[in-house]
Amino acid sequence: MTSRYVLRLQVDPADDPQAVGDRLLAMARTARAEEICVFLFGMEFNDGHDSLDRIDHWLTATRPWRSRLRAEGIAVSLNPGHTVGHSDWARSPKADQPWQPMTDQHGTAAAVQVCPLDPGWREYYAETLCRYAAEDVDAVWIEDDIRLHNHQPLDWGGCFCALHLAEFTRRTGIETDREQLVAACTAPGEPHPWRERWLDFWDTTQRELLASWGRSSATGSA
Repeated sequence: MTSRYVLRLQVDPADDPQAVGDRLLAMARTARAEEICVFLFGMEFNDGHDSLDRIDHWLTATRPWRSRLRAEGIAVSLNPGHTVGHSDWARSPKADQPWQPMTDQHGTAAAVQVCPLDPGWREYYAETLCRYAAEDVDAVWIEDDIRLHNHQPLDWGGCFCALHLAEFTRRTGIETDREQLVAACTAPGEPHPWRERWLDFWDTTQRELLASWGRSSATGSA
């Protein structure tokens, strides 16, 4: 089985493009890497969900050295550092981001981690993917925080927000609130019939979301 060596790194868009290109080209050649996967807004550069203006600035500032690497035979891919958000990390949503926060089974709501069913956020993120895909790159990665588990300060898994409850009712005809649903899904003994339907609902909606992003990015690169 063949393998592909990809360097994954964060680059500051404020750095001099010539110096960045020199450094990355030398690094790729020394390491014999076939591709450089560039993180956008990862870790210390992460200030919550980025404005479209900030994304455009990042793409413009990094385009010279990204183009140079590709011209030298080094593949370049982009990895936006977050989708729904990894963790709150003391961040707050911006004024124009009134999106539904992810909510755990106890009713605790996140600050900047978004419910992936929120239509406003989905429109925003589809637009960001179109802008990334329109660049001269080999691939656009989807960050792994699209998952429904492991989003501090929330409990371990799932989103039980109003949007999820309403969509569950629309698809199944089952009307319930968060407390009733959680009690049914965690009851001891023979699994409650709602449990399988709720878990399948989570899985289905996540798959539908990823499929819609694929269509959006393909349109953006056309």
